[in-house]
Amino acid sequence: MVNTRKRRSSNTSKSGKSNKKRNLNKNIDSLNITKTSPNIREVEFLNLSPEEQQKADWEYKAGELQKGARIYAHFNGLYYPAQATGNSKVTSREVIFLDDKTIKYVPVSGIYRLNELTVETKVEVILFDMTGESSYFSPGIIIKCPSSDDMNEFHDANYLVYLERKREARQFHWTQICLSKGVNKNSKNLEMEIQNGLVHIKSKEPIATSEFRDPIIGRSSERYKAKAEAVVINSS
Repeated sequence: MVNTRKRRSSNTSKSGKSNKKRNLNKNIDSLNITKTSPNIREVEFLNLSPEEQQKADWEYKAGELQKGARIYAHFNGLYYPAQATGNSKVTSREVIFLDDKTIKYVPVSGIYRLNELTVETKVEVILFDMTGESSYFSPGIIIKCPSSDDMNEFHDANYLVYLERKREARQFHWTQICLSKGVNKNSKNLEMEIQNGLVHIKSKEPIATSEFRDPIIGRSSERYKAKAEAVVINSS
């Protein structure tokens, strides 16, 4: 079982960690849910149209996040699905975490855009046991990405992930995916964007293929053959 490293406290109970993962799963179709707190201003997720979401995700200058951009933001060892509020400071950006609606500033070095997810990106996905009550993170690797040239497809943001332990491929919504320290070395965080002076104003096609190539041992191994024959299962 992968350590969930819950954001609220290192002393959080096991049941509390399970609730956190269930929150991620339940909120896939409820990005407009609001949360109020005496210490946190009222915030909400934006439900953007495919055209609006395409612009928010793909048109930007180095280090900038448009309001509504889908991202993965770091907290205590993991990068969780989040959305940009559009507010920023010199070295950090304000985000809303999907799982518990927490809003906070995250350093630019701890933010990856959704469009940085490409084939061979290592991820952690949320799975449930037979009872549906206990959940856990399972390591995997992306083997197919949605095309940015198809606004509806990229808006849906479903990724085909090969699960190492189960030896099968399943489809996961972007909100069911987290990133760990094993993020693909070719992925760029906002800090790297700023260093490179990147300006992105035109959509690009994420590297995608229907055939999985093992990034370490290639096509010739029995392990690769097993992966190539993996059963695609739509996650519930």
